[in-house]
Formats: sequence, C-alpha cells, structure tokens
Amino acid sequence: MRGRDAGRALHTGSVGFTVEVHDQAPPLDPAWEDVVEVSFRPVSAGSALVQWAGEASWDLDLEETDYRVRYCAQGMDEAHRQDTRLDDEPQLDCYLLQFWPAPPAPDRVLKQTSATAAYWHDYARRQPVPLTPAERAEAER
Repeated sequence: MRGRDAGRALHTGSVGFTVEVHDQAPPLDPAWEDVVEVSFRPVSAGSALVQWAGEASWDLDLEETDYRVRYCAQGMDEAHRQDTRLDDEPQLDCYLLQFWPAPPAPDRVLKQTSATAAYWHDYARRQPVPLTPAERAEAER
C-alpha cells in the first residue's frame, strides 16, 4: 500500500473517537487492532483535541505534567477501502486516546495488525529524531 494517500484511513466522514484520562495505566483491551504509546507533556493548561481544519475542538483538561498516551485504533484498513462514510452508514473505524501520569519513556508500538498502521509506522521511523526539551531551549537561545 504505497502512494500519495496510501496511509490514510477514512478520507471523508465521521469516526468514533473517545478520550479518557486515568490516574494510572489502564489495562490494554485486546480488541484493539493497532496500539501505540508515547510520552506527552502539555505546554499549557489549554490542551485540546482539535478536529481537522479546526472545525471543532474539545478541551482535554490536562495538567502541565508528564503523561503516557495510548492511541488505539480499529477498522483503519476497512475505512481506507471505503474512503467515505455518510452519516447514515455504519461506522467504519474508531479510536481511543488514553492519558495517565507517567515519566517520559520511549515510544512503543504495542500492536500492529493493519496495513494502514504499518504504513504510518514506517513513515515515522524514517523521520529525524526530535529534539529534547533541553536541545530545543538551547537552539532557541
């Protein structure tokens, strides 16, 4: 699956999306097809989930502390095949974003079953390693 749009799932239409904030790491539900975890620290009290093109946003109410974030997905390949979902059609793909306080740790792919996730993991591995906060501060000076 290569090409300009090979990595996207649903192109047009709504998806199922849930955000959860926990006090500690929640158990991983094996029903999810694709799962990754990363570290995240909000840079302000105004963190929000923003819909594509800024059409809507939802405040995440996160503290300015270190979090572990788990992103779970299901149905990405089917959504890619269908391309478009109208409001009266069955949901094709759904996603879960979970936050909990935790010290920074390396990014991890916990589960990969879809070709769409494989495409994005390959893309991410080819990107330059991001600067650490200390390296960014030094560069800004």
